[in-house]
Amino acid sequence: MVTTADAVAVRTLHRIEDIAAAEALFAATWPGQPPATAGLMRAIEHAGGYVAGAYIDDAMVGAAAAFLASHPSPGLHSHVAAVTPAARGRGVGYVIKMHQRAWAAQRGLQTVTWTFDPLVRRNAWFNIGKLGAGIGEYLVDFYGRMDDGINDGDESDRLLAVWPVGDHDRTGLHDHHGVEDHGEVGVVLEEVEGRPVIRDGGGAGSERDGESGGLVAVATPPDVESLRHSDPALAHAWRIAVREALEPRLRTGRVVRFTRSGSYLVTRGE
Repeated sequence: MVTTADAVAVRTLHRIEDIAAAEALFAATWPGQPPATAGLMRAIEHAGGYVAGAYIDDAMVGAAAAFLASHPSPGLHSHVAAVTPAARGRGVGYVIKMHQRAWAAQRGLQTVTWTFDPLVRRNAWFNIGKLGAGIGEYLVDFYGRMDDGINDGDESDRLLAVWPVGDHDRTGLHDHHGVEDHGEVGVVLEEVEGRPVIRDGGGAGSERDGESGGLVAVATPPDVESLRHSDPALAHAWRIAVREALEPRLRTGRVVRFTRSGSYLVTRGE
């Protein structure tokens, strides 16, 4: 199976030498702790899972590995995906996701799921704003300690993205608006000069927050990946603030937008 868009072609991998190239790409992305070996991916592929590479002019510029899952419904869980630095901004990640969705549809699966760090704005925008994926749950320190060269020293909180394979609500697509453009929105967590500020009355369980209807905004740091190196204490403060603002709200509400200004918009409760 091959999916193409402009110069990008994605195809499933079956030869061990191709799978080894995907391992090398992952190892270059996460030099401290590569997330998937060629042997593991070979086993996933042989057992009926998904291993694919993205190519431009026959050069591998991206790769992904996924396995079959049963939550929240029969689906494909994408464990790892990466694009080389030189190919970023060329739509490679989008083509990989569309390939995964088509692969899942061919096998009668209902969803494609994956996890991502709620603090990384570009990933949140891509997953929610561009793909239109929903958020299934907030996972606290999901992977435990990671020494992969990217997440070193940070707790591994993740959001579970849930992307229906069939027709689904894509109202999150291409939302270029900020918080102020969505009408009555309460601000729970705000970014002020790079720091997290929790607004009065914004705690989960407050009387206003417990009302059904309306939205609340939960901000994210502008660039947490750089912040982990320049100011680890501030990066950790953001981790705790977003966790405390977002995790309890996802038990009763849902994320309906991620704004270009970097905030999750969450329903107050349903």
